[in-house]
Amino acid sequence: MKKFIAILLCLLMVIAVAACGNGGADQAGGESSEEPATSDSSGADTDAATDETAGSDEKITLKVSMWEPYDENKSHVIATKKYTELTGVEFEWICVTDGYDEKMVTMKAGGNAPDLIQFWDTPKYVESGLVKDITPLIERDSFNPEGKYGIVEGFETYKGNYYGMSMEVSPRMIYYNKDIFDKYDVPYPEAGWTWDEFKDTVKKLTQGEGDDQTYGYIALADHTYLLQEHVWTNGGDFIAEDGSTATGYMDSAETKEAIQWYKDVFELSTQLIQGDTAKNLGEAEFMSGQIAMMDNGIWPVFSMEEAGINFGVVTPPVPREGAVFSPIIHSGAFGINPDTPYEEECWKFMKWVQSDEGQQAYAVTSLPILYQVSEETGQTQDEHKAPFIEVLQSPNYKIPCFVRNKNYAEAEALLAQAMGEIMLNDADVSDTLDLTAKDCDAILAQ
Repeated sequence: MKKFIAILLCLLMVIAVAACGNGGADQAGGESSEEPATSDSSGADTDAATDETAGSDEKITLKVSMWEPYDENKSHVIATKKYTELTGVEFEWICVTDGYDEKMVTMKAGGNAPDLIQFWDTPKYVESGLVKDITPLIERDSFNPEGKYGIVEGFETYKGNYYGMSMEVSPRMIYYNKDIFDKYDVPYPEAGWTWDEFKDTVKKLTQGEGDDQTYGYIALADHTYLLQEHVWTNGGDFIAEDGSTATGYMDSAETKEAIQWYKDVFELSTQLIQGDTAKNLGEAEFMSGQIAMMDNGIWPVFSMEEAGINFGVVTPPVPREGAVFSPIIHSGAFGINPDTPYEEECWKFMKWVQSDEGQQAYAVTSLPILYQVSEETGQTQDEHKAPFIEVLQSPNYKIPCFVRNKNYAEAEALLAQAMGEIMLNDADVSDTLDLTAKDCDAILAQ
């Protein structure tokens, strides 16, 4: 939808129940539309929420933020519609597709932040006062969902307290186009394949000329979040586990080796088709048959299945035979605006999100955070989703760097710049990381 319409409709949010529009890449706004929601499916709380709604003349509408354009097929939209059916509580979506964090801070300062705030950078949101400490609510209700993946708590907690409830989760996997592999008689990759085997596969799949050109892989110059899993798997890291320093980690031999390998992959990959780190990780090129492999989360699986793409997914490669893969995880959480007049209503919804019923709604187009729900919905037996779930059960994961230090986003910007210099301008890997680590130390110490 055109930016002018999206911005105009965003201004009308105060008088209409909103659903976010297809804003442009540099737009922060949304379009108005009604979005239903539901109640707690955790026993008495669900019944109480339904009774309260039925017995009151007040129509409850919770404002909730999202950093993506509105889409009826988004897991969040599916879940809130289900919640509305159960409780009558409705939702007004505020979608910000660019500058999301800054927009939330601005809205909070202006006294019009959403009741429910979707967040990713936990330290930043806590330190900015955007989300409420919900530890007392958890303790009051003895809330502790069974079957929850431990890794998501890294996105929910900060300095020992809870500030949000995760709703979905995904590791990253390598997607491969079976038709292209078959065309060039290249064997499908298997879990445990090595960095050298990955490079060799990229070479074999880079074939043709002009409109018939296919590339083995699409590599992004500055995708530092993705790079963490390769660095971790090789025994390195970008910063210390306590977030205090980059020196000794970002400039370690293990980290340098991983970055050099990725530089080699980058050189072998397409230089003509560059994906957008934030909004396009190669999905369009993959679906069009221009590239044979891409690295992505669970999200494209559902659209590719619907489109009939002949593809497979496999764990990313490891440095050497026998090495144990260490995945990077994507998740997020709903937090409660400390100033909302609907704290209890928000909390009931968040509990429902982490109930079996709420997670079944998320499983329609995403991966649940509860293992048993993936079993109940058949995801553990699905050829495309099961590999993701197997990785989620791995004990060999780490907490992402941005969760470890509230200033990591600023340090990561320097790291991304360094990656660009290495990938695009052939800067020396060792020297560049040595200098960047020292610069990042000063930021992390603030």
